[in-house]
Amino acid sequence: MVSADFVDETGHSKIGKFFPDQVEELGTGARLIAAKLENDPNAALRYWDKFGTILMRGGAVIDVGANVVSLLKQWAHHRSAYRVLQMSNAPASEILLVCKAEKHAVQDVADLVSTIADNTFIPYEHITVVLNEVGGSFGRIDVKTVIKEAAPEAAVRFITLPRCTSELWSQLEQTYTPIDRVLEMSDREISETFGIDIWSATAGLADLKSWVTSVDKDWKNAGVFK
Repeated sequence: MVSADFVDETGHSKIGKFFPDQVEELGTGARLIAAKLENDPNAALRYWDKFGTILMRGGAVIDVGANVVSLLKQWAHHRSAYRVLQMSNAPASEILLVCKAEKHAVQDVADLVSTIADNTFIPYEHITVVLNEVGGSFGRIDVKTVIKEAAPEAAVRFITLPRCTSELWSQLEQTYTPIDRVLEMSDREISETFGIDIWSATAGLADLKSWVTSVDKDWKNAGVFK
């Protein structure tokens, strides 16, 4: 696992906190002071060459923060990343773009789909847009039309990630506990670990299992996971 995102004082990104010592942290780019000390305007570009090296070898799950996307697009353009990766027979990437039900978020995703589909970013196998309903449904936003207008020729598949209503969800976020770890725990272990009563632990675990089963089925049917 690799993260190209903000790293806080603990030295971890958000995904790094969920999986300590399992994530390679790339951060958010070369520090301005470093570029000045080196007196090299290309220092920022070279910083992201490590991202390209990871793409070349494949086999990684890369979590890219929204604040880093524009930097990687610039890197890909100036480094001719698409051509170099193809020439090197690098494996094509599966690209998942997570989108919330917000107008600006939808437009950002549409713009990124357009860039990817124009083969000006990196070689890809599939583009999947994840409609994340954590902040509300997409009932009033026609995401498919917005993306179709931005990238008419792009083959994009869509999958919905419904909001999880389990009582355990806030506990998982606050303690950076992976879902799969909780699914292996008993009701009693959950109660003791998170300091909640057995009733909340039992109901919360049942709801979490139901949500995971439903999401897993939908994503497999959509061909996102084999």
